[in-house]
Amino acid sequence: MSCKEAIKYFESVGDYVSREVVVDILEATEAHIDWIESQIELIGKVGIQNYIQSGMGGVD
Repeated sequence: MSCKEAIKYFESVGDYVSREVVVDILEATEAHIDWIESQIELIGKVGIQNYIQSGMGGVD
């Protein structure tokens, strides 16, 4: 079951607490995917050696 399917299910049974948990998981997952896609694009622009050397993918 996907997160979107789970959200619909929890709405249908009136379990809004579980729905919010799954919404939070979905949002976090989408944010991680966006970050990974940005890093892949950056590597393509500067090259893997420069990316690694500069620590461009560092986490705050």
